[in-house]
Amino acid sequence: MKNEIKKEKCFWACVLFGCFFLYLMWAVIIPYDHAPDEYMRYDIPEYIFKYGRLPHGGAEEIRNPIWGFSYGFTPITSYIIGAFFMWITSIFNASDFALLIAARFVSVLFSVGTVFICIKISNRIFKSVFKYAFVISVAILPQFVFISSYVNNDAFGLFTVAWIIYAMIYANDNKWNLKSCIFLGVGIGLCLISYYNCYGIIIAAFIFAILSVIYDESIEHKFKFAMTRIIWILITVLLVSGWWFIRNAILYDGDFLGLSTSKKYGEKYAWDMYKPSNRVTPYNSGLSMKEMLIDKKWIELTAKSFIGYFDYMSLPVKDWCYNIMYVVAAACIVGNLIPGRLCGIAKDKTLSFVKLAMVIMCIITIGLSVGYSYFSDFEPQGRYLLPMLVSFNLLIINGWERIFNRCNHKIKGLGAAIIIGIYCVVCIYSTSYILIPRYIYM
Repeated sequence: MKNEIKKEKCFWACVLFGCFFLYLMWAVIIPYDHAPDEYMRYDIPEYIFKYGRLPHGGAEEIRNPIWGFSYGFTPITSYIIGAFFMWITSIFNASDFALLIAARFVSVLFSVGTVFICIKISNRIFKSVFKYAFVISVAILPQFVFISSYVNNDAFGLFTVAWIIYAMIYANDNKWNLKSCIFLGVGIGLCLISYYNCYGIIIAAFIFAILSVIYDESIEHKFKFAMTRIIWILITVLLVSGWWFIRNAILYDGDFLGLSTSKKYGEKYAWDMYKPSNRVTPYNSGLSMKEMLIDKKWIELTAKSFIGYFDYMSLPVKDWCYNIMYVVAAACIVGNLIPGRLCGIAKDKTLSFVKLAMVIMCIITIGLSVGYSYFSDFEPQGRYLLPMLVSFNLLIINGWERIFNRCNHKIKGLGAAIIIGIYCVVCIYSTSYILIPRYIYM
C-alpha cells in the first residue's frame, strides 16, 4: 500500500514538473503580443514595476489610444504579482525579454497550481483510474496551455475556480468547520479579485453549501449553523478582497466594480468607431440570438477556441483535433444519463450536489459569454468559457467513468488510457506542428 502511494506521488510530481516545463516553453516561444490583448495587459505590470504604485484605470500611461480605456479598471491581482516578479528579475537581467517572461511567469505558476488542485479534487471525487484522465484533460488542453503562457488574468481566475471547487468539497467532508470555511472564504475572495467571468463558481458554491447543510442529518439547528458559517466566510472574503472594491469606490466615485467608469473612458477617449455607443453588436444590428449563435458561427468558433485557437484567433489546429475532442465531450451527455453509481461511489448525495454545482457553473459561464457577445461586443472566443474548464471536464470524465463503470479494472484502465492518449496527441500536435513551426521556423 505504501509503495502504491509513493508511486502515485511520484507520478503526480512528474505531471506537475511536465506541465511547468510545457507552459514555460510556450511562454518563452510565443513572441510578445501574439496573444489576445497582451500589449494592453502587459501595460499594467510594467506600470507598477516602473512607478512602484497601482495605476488609476484612466492613467494616460496605460490607457489604450484606440479603445480609450485600460485593464486597470478591473482586478489586477495577477499583474501586481507579475510586477513583483519583474522587479526580482531586473536585479539579474533587465532586458525587455527577461521582464516579459517574468510577467508571463505568473500565468505559468498559477496554471501549475490549477493542475495541483485538480489532483486534490480527483482524489476526492474519482475512485478509479479515471482520476488520472481528469487531471490530464485539464492540464494539457491546448487552449489551457495557451493561456498559461502569456500575460493575462485568465490563468489566475481559473486557479481560483479550482480552489473553490476543492474547498467546497473539503468543507463538506469536514462538516463545515471553521478551518474549511476560512479556506473556502479565501478562495472566494481571490476569485472576486481575479476575473469577473469567474464569478459563476461563487453562486454554484453557495447552492452546493446550502444543499450540503440541508441534507446532512448530523447537523442540528441548520439555520443557525448556516448563518454562522456564512458570517465566517464573508469576513474572510472581505479581508482578502475588500481592499480592491473599496479602492475602486474611492477612485471612481462609488463604481466599486470599475466597469461603468471604464465604459465612460471608452466613450470619451476611444476612436469614434470603437466607442461603446458606436460599437456594432448583434443586438443593435437586429440579429436574433439564433442568427448570432448559428449563422455568425458563435457556437462553432467558441467551441473550437475552447479547445485550441492561438495568437489572435488566427492559428487553429486541424479539424480532426476538434472532431475527436467533440467525441470525447459527447460522453458528458451520454455517460451522465446512464443510471447507477456516481463517480464510483454509491448513494452519495454529496457527489450529486457537486455535479449540480458544476452544471450551474457551466450554464452561468456560457450565459455570460453569450450575453456579452450579443449585447456588448461580438467575441466568440473560447477563453471566455475557460473558467468552466474544471467543472466541464469533471462532468466529461465522470461520463466516461460511468460508461466503463461495469467493466473490470483492465478495461477501465484501457478506457482512461485512450482518453489520456487523445489529449496527449492533440497537445503534442498543437506544440509540434502549430506553435514551433509558426514562431521558431517562420
